Amino acid sequence: MRTIRTLSGDTWDLIAWREWGDGADQANTAALIEANLQYINIVIFPGNVEIVIPDVKESPPVSIPPWRE
Repeated sequence: MRTIRTLSGDTWDLIAWREWGDGADQANTAALIEANLQYINIVIFPGNVEIVIPDVKESPPVSIPPWRE
């Protein structure tokens, strides 16, 4: 686990996307919220709020069937 400071205008899913990129699925966002329950009522963060970034497992890559490529 590590911590970051929010930027003004951050949201839960934006923080998750910034931390995990395209691998930020709902499970990662849920883990992020659970690690920071004291901020559960915040939808849009002000700047400089210390947020815990939990260690999460990466989602397996989504494969596209050959006939859909």
